[in-house]
Amino acid sequence: LGLVGSAMDVTDRVQADRLVRRERDLLQAVIDAIPDVLAIKDADGRYLRLNRAAAVRLGLDDPVAAVGQLPGAFWPTDLADATARADTSVLAGEAVVAALEPSRRGDGGWFLTSRSALHAEDGRIAGLVVVSRDVTAIKQAEDALASERDLLRAVMDAIPDPVFVKDRNGALIHAN
Repeated sequence: LGLVGSAMDVTDRVQADRLVRRERDLLQAVIDAIPDVLAIKDADGRYLRLNRAAAVRLGLDDPVAAVGQLPGAFWPTDLADATARADTSVLAGEAVVAALEPSRRGDGGWFLTSRSALHAEDGRIAGLVVVSRDVTAIKQAEDALASERDLLRAVMDAIPDPVFVKDRNGALIHAN
């Protein structure tokens, strides 16, 4: 009977693992610090990673709860289908930058959404990154401004006397 043993110095491996964990945690901290909705999906449309803003938008306390899920797990069928169509165009190679989209919640909100392909090492499209900014307040302000403009035009057109507006250089801007 004998004893055979071996020893290997794993210091480098342990240090590398610590570095990878530290970098992963740093990346997640940066992702969570972004106030916009940010989601990373695989080629099937399943969530791989989300930030806290995306989790809140999905009604979740923890972004990890969405990992592996499809948008249909969180949205009504029509909204999940619209999301899938938008994702499919990116997965087919078409970048979608700054598309104005209604809120998936149906709450009257508006989002400026960009989608871009996530490429694997071999160049194929392996998924996508989705970033959405809530622009509801801007859209509401634009709509209110357009309404005021239309009202002003209607009032100007209803005045029987000639009314005109010129700029500082005397150029005619508007006349009824």
